[in-house]
Amino acid sequence: MKIIADDKIPFLRGALEPVAEVVYMEGKKISRADVMDADAIITRTRTRCDASLLDGTKVRAIFTATIGFDHIDTAYCQQHGIHWENAPACNSRSVEQYVASALAELSLHHGVRLEGSTIAVVGVGHVGSLVAAHCQKLGMRVLLVDPIRAEKEGGLHTLHRGFATGRHCNIPHSTGGSRAMANHPHDGQRCHCTAKTWSHGY
Repeated sequence: MKIIADDKIPFLRGALEPVAEVVYMEGKKISRADVMDADAIITRTRTRCDASLLDGTKVRAIFTATIGFDHIDTAYCQQHGIHWENAPACNSRSVEQYVASALAELSLHHGVRLEGSTIAVVGVGHVGSLVAAHCQKLGMRVLLVDPIRAEKEGGLHTLHRGFATGRHCNIPHSTGGSRAMANHPHDGQRCHCTAKTWSHGY
C-alpha cells in the first residue's frame, strides 16, 4: 500500500510505515502525478482533492486531519468509489485552551475580572460547549448564542443579545453551520464587548 501524506500533520511519521509505503509532501504541492500510483491520501485543507487531482489515479481513500472538508469533492468521491473521512472535533480541546489563554491575558495584563463578568459563546457545538463549560468554572456568566440551534430547540440567546450584553464574545468561524452563524445578518447591531475571540470549530 502506498500513501501520500501531508508533511505538516503532527505525530504521523512512523505510525504507518510498518504497514505501508508513506511519502510525505508539502500539502499544497501534491499533484496528480504524485498520487497516480497511491492507494490513499492523508491530507489537510491545503490539498484540493477533486477530479484534477484524482482522475486516472489508484486512490481509493482520502483522510483529512481536519474538521472541515470543503477541500474534498465529496460528490466526485462518491461517484468514483473513493472513501473519505474527516476528523470532527479534532481540535476542540486546543480551541478551549486558546480561549482560556486569551481570557488569562485579559485577567493578568489588562485588569479584567473574569469572575462575575459575562461572556457570549456564539456557536454551541463541540467546541462552544467546551468553551462554555470552562468559562463557567471561572465563575463567568455565560450566554449561549446559537441562532441555528435556537431555531430548532429554543432556549438559547439571540445573536443580538449576545453582542449587546456579552463583555467577551467567543465566535466560531468555520464551514457549514458555524460559518452561517459568523455571517448571520446583524447589521446595525453594535458589539459592546471588551474582546472578541474568533476560533475554529464545528
